[in-house]
Amino acid sequence: MSLRTLAITLNNISRNYSPGETISGEVIIDSNGAANYRGLQLKFNGAAVVHWTERNPRRNREQNNGGNYRIEDEPSDVHYHAEEEYFQASMYVLGGPAGNVHVGAGRLVVPFTTPLPMNIPSSFADINLGRIEYSIEASMSTAWGSEFKTKILFYVNAPPNLSQYPCEPIVDVVNKKYYCCLLPCITNGSMDACIRSLGNCYSIGEWIHVFLDIDSHSKSVQVTSVDMKLEQRTTFQAHAPENKTKSNTKTIATTKSEGPFPDTATLELKIKIPSVPHSGFENCGIIAVKYLLKIEICVSGCHLNIKKEHDIIIGSRPQLLEHQIAPTAPLIGIVDSSSSTFVSPETLRPQKSSGQFPVVNVPYGPANVPYGPANVPYTSTQPPCYEAAVMQGYMPSMHQ
Repeated sequence: MSLRTLAITLNNISRNYSPGETISGEVIIDSNGAANYRGLQLKFNGAAVVHWTERNPRRNREQNNGGNYRIEDEPSDVHYHAEEEYFQASMYVLGGPAGNVHVGAGRLVVPFTTPLPMNIPSSFADINLGRIEYSIEASMSTAWGSEFKTKILFYVNAPPNLSQYPCEPIVDVVNKKYYCCLLPCITNGSMDACIRSLGNCYSIGEWIHVFLDIDSHSKSVQVTSVDMKLEQRTTFQAHAPENKTKSNTKTIATTKSEGPFPDTATLELKIKIPSVPHSGFENCGIIAVKYLLKIEICVSGCHLNIKKEHDIIIGSRPQLLEHQIAPTAPLIGIVDSSSSTFVSPETLRPQKSSGQFPVVNVPYGPANVPYGPANVPYTSTQPPCYEAAVMQGYMPSMHQ
């Protein structure tokens, strides 16, 4: 008996789903000859994991033969981690754990459906620190112990509904007095500024428009430039061996207005929200994402720049709610666990999709895969965060 194909396809080509939505798809079996199996089992998993390693110094105090003590520093690695499980379900779509199902030669298509829970967070991945992952695994086993597996990831998109948040305008008034660098008791004038924006709630693809009113009352201190950037701050919470948090901050969009400027001026700066994970991650207790809009007014001389920051909420408006993540993960092969026989991925490809994104399987990774490299800087052409992380094989799967 030779099993040529064991593959999972989903009716939703993009593999993006909302909480409470029903997943439907097919398991495709294709073999050269007939064989008996215990059954075809599907496992559905949704979970989050956080992990990072820190090197901590540890001192050993030893007494030698002369009675003297020797102290040595021995650094040790401490692994901080936490996990959350959102749902786990399994079903036999053919046979059962002690069944005996005859599968003939050729192609067999087995449909399946399952609903998603309502209170689950969006998919997410950080290359180094953690992820929220959803998967479907299909497995078939024979009476003599051979087992065949394949696995596919799907994506949950549960952004906050911006209509449920108060969209507050940003109004930040600045009054700055300047003093002589050599003689601080002598004033060098002052500057009044006002940072204005219509709101702090945005969806992907929208523009943040910020207006800066400048009124300078100093002949020696000039505004040389104004910098604005959108910063993503992700916080990871570990629970073992002790409670500890770790944050990862990166700039995802920037803009700049160069001087010189007149003493009285109104500047406009704008940033387009790129394809990024949304704010919050409700229903997840170990990963949180927030966004900060940072504005820096740079001045001449030895004076300190003016720095301001404001919270920004990124979500979806009801009329614009759409799936943002477009996975393009490669197809995997099948491994016969009893003989370590690998079936080529080319023979596993069931059909070509006519959609924009192929419905193909995600690599069923081996255990103990090392953690990936540092975060890739954001560019305007970079795919969404989750896809980028999956494609790099950043971490081993949680459900192996």
